[in-house]
Amino acid sequence: MSEEVQSTALRAAELRSERLRIFGVLCFVAVFVGVTIVRVFVIRTASSESPWIWSLLLAAAIAAYEGWTLRQVDTALKTSAILPRGFWVLSTIVETLIPAFALAFLVNSQIESAYRPLASPAILVFFIFIILSTLRLSPWISGLSGVVASVAYLCAALYLGWRP
Repeated sequence: MSEEVQSTALRAAELRSERLRIFGVLCFVAVFVGVTIVRVFVIRTASSESPWIWSLLLAAAIAAYEGWTLRQVDTALKTSAILPRGFWVLSTIVETLIPAFALAFLVNSQIESAYRPLASPAILVFFIFIILSTLRLSPWISGLSGVVASVAYLCAALYLGWRP
């Protein structure tokens, strides 16, 4: 039976690491928005059937959610409060479902349906969220992120018409 360490220094380090992770996600969203805007308005490589406006709306929703999460973490850091375990679990699940949502609903319709689960750039976002989950300093949260990502990917692929 393992005991959890109840150290204020460890909790503060966990929250500071979470802040770093949130800033990583926000930087990724900013790069995504920048690349999308350049593709659509500057070099015009996005097709007319590309769901770029929905992609930007999803990025705005992600940024708003991460902003809310950052506020919760900052408040916990200032007051030395403990965020409940449910906060970490819910946050991990929500963030890991984002690429699956993008894969299922925001893929280019010009790609043949059998290849959509593999040809979409949204697949690469799974890796970013799984890697950033390690900054939560908890092996079980990283494992949860990987399991949710794999199940969510399979569900999105099945939704797009992929059959094993």
